[in-house]
Amino acid sequence: MGRAARAKGSRLALAAALLLAAASAVQAQEVRLMPGSSGCVQLIPSAPTNLRAAPGDGQVLLTWDRPANGACVSVYEVTATPVGATRSFGPAAPTQTPEFRLEISQLQNGVEYVFRVQAVSPVFGPGGEASVVTTPRANPPPSPSPSPSPVWPGWPGDATLCSRLLPPSAPTDLKANPSWRAIRLCWKPPANFGCVDEYRVTARRPAAQRSFGAAPLLWSVNKGGCLDLTNLDSGADYIIAVESWSQTFGSGGSASIQATAN
Repeated sequence: MGRAARAKGSRLALAAALLLAAASAVQAQEVRLMPGSSGCVQLIPSAPTNLRAAPGDGQVLLTWDRPANGACVSVYEVTATPVGATRSFGPAAPTQTPEFRLEISQLQNGVEYVFRVQAVSPVFGPGGEASVVTTPRANPPPSPSPSPSPVWPGWPGDATLCSRLLPPSAPTDLKANPSWRAIRLCWKPPANFGCVDEYRVTARRPAAQRSFGAAPLLWSVNKGGCLDLTNLDSGADYIIAVESWSQTFGSGGSASIQATAN
């Protein structure tokens, strides 16, 4: 063989090696259809994404999204297997669905199951698989609705029937609405239904500003729900307390709030 023939053979061998290397490089490159794109690509599907399980009474609702590589999927094959059992053992045969959700019923409450969802390509067959573990449980009985408390018609402050056998607890839902040199207070009756004969309201300046004020202001209100405190110092902070008081037990619970007169 002459020198020219040997050179030609070397060039052909080098070209063949380059072609094989290029083919190998192409095969190693990953193709992926980005999320949000329309259509699909003919690839071996990767695993379904975002597999979630919502357990219920003897059932589990599974939801998932398409494979991350955007491969075409004809159906998703779903299996349910008790944890620790073989994959062939389960409440039912594998189920196939083209949808992105499946409700599996006739499960045993309190038993932990592993749920597997496998993407199946119309061209390449079975692809990637995702799994999730959860336990179906019976729904707890609904809590009984509290009986509505009877209301005295015409009594302000959302008042309810009360008992003379209970010392009144603190007024509830105390609110302060400031205005020009005044603060309007509103509250609701005690939570324990103890009868209140008076609400005793005290307004005082905080300790740091006590030197700027005089003696505490004191009002007695009988069965009221709101009270306007007037003639206050503009821009001054006040700590206002509302005490429940009954003729039987005397002082009851007290609630307080801090507010600033405008």
